[in-house]
Amino acid sequence: MRKRMTGALGLLLAASLLMPGTAMAVGTADLSDGVPTPAGSLILDTSDGMSRDRVTDVTGFTVSDAWSGISERGTYWTPTIKGASLIVQDVGEWTDPAGMKHVMDMRVTVTDWHGLAALNIRHIDNEDRVEFGVIAGSWADPAPDRTWIELRLDLLAADGASLDGFSGVTGFADLDGGTTGYNEGWELVSGFDTVYTMADAHLTRYGDNGWAGIIDENEHTQDEHGLQHYLGATFDSTSLTVRYGIAAGQSRATTLMPLSTVSTWPLTYDLNAGTGAIPNKEQ
Repeated sequence: MRKRMTGALGLLLAASLLMPGTAMAVGTADLSDGVPTPAGSLILDTSDGMSRDRVTDVTGFTVSDAWSGISERGTYWTPTIKGASLIVQDVGEWTDPAGMKHVMDMRVTVTDWHGLAALNIRHIDNEDRVEFGVIAGSWADPAPDRTWIELRLDLLAADGASLDGFSGVTGFADLDGGTTGYNEGWELVSGFDTVYTMADAHLTRYGDNGWAGIIDENEHTQDEHGLQHYLGATFDSTSLTVRYGIAAGQSRATTLMPLSTVSTWPLTYDLNAGTGAIPNKEQ
């Protein structure tokens, strides 16, 4: 599994948590049909290629290079105030309706949290990648109740361009169960259109548009079992609110990891072999 930081088949469990926020309605769809990815969409992925020098405008955090109970190399930004924020540069590329490409940055604001949680960049040694994400809980100091952190993700064009016509896709992989009740999960509080899960997902619904791992832990992100622990999502808002949480006594880390293997792309073709006056079409 990606973490010792590292849903019932068709079972939906009603659960609620004493957490802030009012969720906006979000649609659901079957992941086995793929995640529709419009041409030019931002693929919001922070699971690799990250570095500390891409994190700027840091305010309201303490910064360290270690986390209690783990040995992975990294940098950890622990919030000290609500409203702590930083900017992650170059989280992907978006193509506007006119065909112009724009590098996208992401401002991450911690709106609230409960328990020990932080933003981080970590080198995942066994997978040889460097991710930006979230870490919660500590094996060295287990929490007595659920630990969570709520974030607002504001997407910004690095060149300052207007984001009219914006769309994006992201994903949340490797959501572990393996505890009594539900364990590692994301609540998609606002800004999302549709979420995608397998019909036999090892995930259950909870909280504000939340999906969390149940039944067992996961090891590989893209095999059949990994897809049972995966949540895909589409959005056309440039401001997203999410909440990451883990069960009492646990410690986990996660990142934004859309799986390309489940994306479905529009088919494009050229009329008259691209030489006539009729423009290219998409379907």
